[in-house]
Amino acid sequence: MRVMVHVVSAELPSKPVLWNLLQLYAHEFSEFTDQDVGVDGTYAYEYFDRYWIDPDRHPYLCHDGRLVGFALVDSGEPHDMAEFFVMKKYRRCGLGTDAAHEIFALHPGAWQVRQMAANTRATAFWHRAIPVPFEEVVDDHGPRQLFRIEPTGIEDP
Repeated sequence: MRVMVHVVSAELPSKPVLWNLLQLYAHEFSEFTDQDVGVDGTYAYEYFDRYWIDPDRHPYLCHDGRLVGFALVDSGEPHDMAEFFVMKKYRRCGLGTDAAHEIFALHPGAWQVRQMAANTRATAFWHRAIPVPFEEVVDDHGPRQLFRIEPTGIEDP
């Protein structure tokens, strides 16, 4: 039986939890970058604190009864999936796709999702996970999918 993932806003008390997950993500992602840990043993992330200050930045935690990952979204035109992470243990079972769909629905409108050229697994994931037709642009930074998510028309009571 498949359990559905839920995406929740990472409010300020959850900031340390998201920071810990970001460290796992940065460690895994370091195979594609030259980033090393700092003298304190953690990976730097310049924009992290801004996700709890800037109204156009949205931190999310993803769970299915267990914490499975996170997303950092920059809203605008287009919205940008700045970071998206599902822990390895929970991959390849649909949780990441479900989380992505829920995040897209939270921010209808134009979107872009970017990957580094060397991260072919991420590109393959996004090709499967984007729920609508998309245009793919490849530049010096890597592939970027451009698409539009229409509002669902369902309003909160």
